[in-house]
Amino acid sequence: MIEIRLAGAGETAALVDCHLACWREAYRDHTSQAYLASVARGRSDRIAYWTTKIDNGTAPWLAVADGEVIGLAHAGPTEDADLSPGLELFMIYVRAAHWGTGVGHRLLEATIGDRPASLWVLAGNERAVTFYLRHGFRPDGAEKLHAGFRRPIIRMVRGSS
Repeated sequence: MIEIRLAGAGETAALVDCHLACWREAYRDHTSQAYLASVARGRSDRIAYWTTKIDNGTAPWLAVADGEVIGLAHAGPTEDADLSPGLELFMIYVRAAHWGTGVGHRLLEATIGDRPASLWVLAGNERAVTFYLRHGFRPDGAEKLHAGFRRPIIRMVRGSS
């Protein structure tokens, strides 16, 4: 059984390890192994970041199976001035072994439900783009360069974010 719930204190290492594993699985064909390794070297900074978020009451949602974190999602006020105020889905990741099982849908529902929102996704990441299209998001034409990937990311919106 997979439980969807907010992360609690003391779970930051597990959620960061899941996040890093998801990055390796989702982006291995989209970026260099060197970049993925550099992201992993920031593990302790990520643990500190999420500890602060959880302590401040802005915990991410987790998907947990048999005590193991297998997915995570987080949303909050948009960082895009042209959409402010609005809701932004900052991330949703699921371990590859659970792709296509509905875990991503359940995390999306827990995090933003059916509310209007925006998100940024790596251009060419067809698995992610298709997922968001199925959930009512559409590209709005905004694009920027992701410094780490050195590739464009595109903005997708649903409703009036």
